[in-house]
Amino acid sequence: MQLPTGLMEKTEAGRREVSARPRTLTVRVRALLIMVDGRTSAEELLARAARIGAQAEDFIALQRDGLIRPIAEPSNSIQDVPACEMIVGHQKVVAIRKRRSVALARLYLIDVMERMLGASDHPVRRLLVGATDEDSVERAFVHCHAVILELAAPAMAAEVEAAFRDLMPTGQVPHIPGVANAACPI
Repeated sequence: MQLPTGLMEKTEAGRREVSARPRTLTVRVRALLIMVDGRTSAEELLARAARIGAQAEDFIALQRDGLIRPIAEPSNSIQDVPACEMIVGHQKVVAIRKRRSVALARLYLIDVMERMLGASDHPVRRLLVGATDEDSVERAFVHCHAVILELAAPAMAAEVEAAFRDLMPTGQVPHIPGVANAACPI
């Protein structure tokens, strides 16, 4: 089987594996499976895999075992048109609007913690449930980040932080002691 290309998604078996852990995947392969989100290309996933010490063979094995699959390429339709497009002089500038909100960032963290902690009743879950504003979600993230660093490779913690920051609203993000990059991408 050759290396897949394009966007990848978890199959039903892959989603079951993440939530119930019926197989005995290594920590790195499990982390790679968790990274497959239906929005990230196989090429980017392979680059992330290398950063956490997983191999291309691990990625191929996930596909061979029916845990992930490529998403069919979309046809040329209105969905392929960027949300905002303008022409400045001779340069074409394309900006794709992304949905950002505290609620989305919080739900993402809840999902990550559920996948990492399974059914255990960890205090970080209560923090996330009680987090309702930007400051409390940021404080909960600090605790989530610490849990991720305990359970996974630092590269995985960095990936989760990048995704979290990408979901937070743009603007000023308070400095969080102990977290390397608290700046929100624009």
